[in-house]
Amino acid sequence: MYKKIISFVMALASLLTYTSCMDNENIEYVYDDDSAITAFTLGNVQFIAGKKKLTGADSIVSRDYSSYKFQIDQLGGRIYNVDSLPLGAMASKVLCSVSAINAGVVGLKGIDNDTVKYFSKTDTIDFTKPRTLIVYSNSGLGFRRYSVEVNVHKQDGNAFVWQQMPALPEEMRNLKGLKLYSAGTHLYVTGNSAAATATDNLIYSAPAANPTAWTRQTTYTATEAWPDPVSNGSNLYILYKKGVSTMGSATNGAAPTDIDNTTALTRLVGATPSRLYANIEGRGLVSAATGATAMEWSDESTDGDDVALFPTLGTACVTLPLATNKDTYQLIAVGHNSGDKHSSVWSKIEDGNSRQAWMLYPEEDYNHMRLPAYDNLQLGAYNGNMIALGNYNNKAPEAIYRSVDKGLTWQKDTLMALPKDLNTNGTVAFTVDSNNFIWIVCGDTGQVWRGRHNFLGWARPQEIFETKPKK
Repeated sequence: MYKKIISFVMALASLLTYTSCMDNENIEYVYDDDSAITAFTLGNVQFIAGKKKLTGADSIVSRDYSSYKFQIDQLGGRIYNVDSLPLGAMASKVLCSVSAINAGVVGLKGIDNDTVKYFSKTDTIDFTKPRTLIVYSNSGLGFRRYSVEVNVHKQDGNAFVWQQMPALPEEMRNLKGLKLYSAGTHLYVTGNSAAATATDNLIYSAPAANPTAWTRQTTYTATEAWPDPVSNGSNLYILYKKGVSTMGSATNGAAPTDIDNTTALTRLVGATPSRLYANIEGRGLVSAATGATAMEWSDESTDGDDVALFPTLGTACVTLPLATNKDTYQLIAVGHNSGDKHSSVWSKIEDGNSRQAWMLYPEEDYNHMRLPAYDNLQLGAYNGNMIALGNYNNKAPEAIYRSVDKGLTWQKDTLMALPKDLNTNGTVAFTVDSNNFIWIVCGDTGQVWRGRHNFLGWARPQEIFETKPKK
């Protein structure tokens, strides 16, 4: 390998000597010893677009990918694309361009041997394996190596894939009022006992990484209140004896801990990382800062609408972080009252200590894309949008609904069709965890499903490096 590099450098030096003889002999040239690749871009990339009807041969199309960004790690000697090329890109035939500091000469090492040849942007290169580029300084005395990787997705990023997980234990399959929550690294299932007296209210937990080890966390008797818990993503909050308990850090499935048993709340509404929202009899909506051992509840205002209109049936709430402001959230509460055909939607912006009011979305007759008034409704934040799942009278749900406008309109999501083998005649519950997985559990068959779009599971490597090597 050393002899081949020397030969390449000698040829480069000869070329420079020949060029200098053509010029005025009185001009003195100084050549730089620095060598580095400063830019790497793709040209056309070929794709298999299908099969030709007549011959059955692959139909090849060529697409320009010069806008794809490549990272250059000067210290590590790596060049690669953070955003992989789409599925189907033919990495075996790629055109690319390379720029070097001080017009250095670039060589390409053989894919399976030590031969180094001049790099040409008009020749296709096989990038099915990492390739080595060697850039030589214009003095011929220095060179640097770079390992170049052209990453191609092995999955269709837009495909949504369901995976059936181990079923719920037998004792959990007949829970009444089944609900599913995600907090920290755990999943939580809540519901009423299936015993004839139906006096027990139960909470089970399991790590999302191993949803087979379900543990009964606690049991509440009939004398203890049981409206639905709420989660802020890190903690699960429970209405316990009309006070508030939390599952602690919710990273180890710990038993509930009382944080406020002095205020008689009616039900919990929603939660953010900094505040907890609830109903209180005679006062409507109230909120308090989380984390305090003695929570001080203050009244929430509504924007010109009677707080009595706030839904009492099939209620659920989701918290969406706002991309425009740090530590600012939009809460969206959905539910219905007795006799409603559609769910009503309330929204509030939480911006630090700002006391913004709750707002009822207009319920116009021309809006034919409202969410049905489900009995057993749950909401989730997924890929920047809202999704909802619910059912009537313990019948199987018909579809996952999605809203791209913060709950104003809803439509059945055809890209996230429910699993084909979903089997249930009872209550179905769902949640979204911190890894962007959608979880579904079925109350009677005990089926458990997990799914997400492929691209939401792709890791993003380091993107910021020094663009020039240190001298």
